[in-house]
Amino acid sequence: MKRQGKVILAIILVIVIAVFSVLNTTSVPIHFGFATVSWPLVLILLVAVFVGALLMFLFSTIGNYQSKKSD
Repeated sequence: MKRQGKVILAIILVIVIAVFSVLNTTSVPIHFGFATVSWPLVLILLVAVFVGALLMFLFSTIGNYQSKKSD
């Protein structure tokens, strides 16, 4: 039952992020230090969420591997 709650929460979070992203479609300039590009804000938000999820997965996997290794 606890896993179902996490899945439901994840689905709600994805829906909220998708709605928020679709509402922000204007182009914004991004300064990389050596170049400036203009991308839609929706793309920047989705990339940031994806990178955050990827980092969270990576750190979780490393933590689980280290805890199993020490047992």
